[in-house]
Amino acid sequence: MSYLKEVLIIKDTDRMFSENMGRTHVNANNRDRWYLLFAFKLDGVTEKYLDILLGSVLARTNDDFVYEFRINQTLRGGSSTPTFNSVTDSDFQIAIGTGEDYVDDGDKLYAKYVEGNRYDSNGLPSSVLLSGSDELIITCRPVSTNLDILSSVNWKEIEI
Repeated sequence: MSYLKEVLIIKDTDRMFSENMGRTHVNANNRDRWYLLFAFKLDGVTEKYLDILLGSVLARTNDDFVYEFRINQTLRGGSSTPTFNSVTDSDFQIAIGTGEDYVDDGDKLYAKYVEGNRYDSNGLPSSVLLSGSDELIITCRPVSTNLDILSSVNWKEIEI
């Protein structure tokens, strides 16, 4: 099933949103684990297009890593599941990774390898339709161990 759709914009909200991790990085120490950076889910609507304009990742250590955009994965946590919070004037809730949250499975929409001590950014080539309990996430996995990573994300919402 293809989640990436070319969209005829019926009503672009003209509002951009942004979130970042601040100075608190994710300690990605297990190279067999996909760590949650950001997760999106619907907040009070049944479906809406999410346009990821730019997602960025910054390795603060000399550890190579791969990051991915995924949909319909299983979110897990060390002691609990990730905490989603409402975003002002948005129809989406967002969860920010803590290093305890990780990801299993899901459909991969985009992936890229990045060298340690580097920065990379990318958006998705088209909007993603989220409906019902769908979740879109940005996740990373270290190639070696002891990766410290920061991330940010910028998005728009498109009315159906």
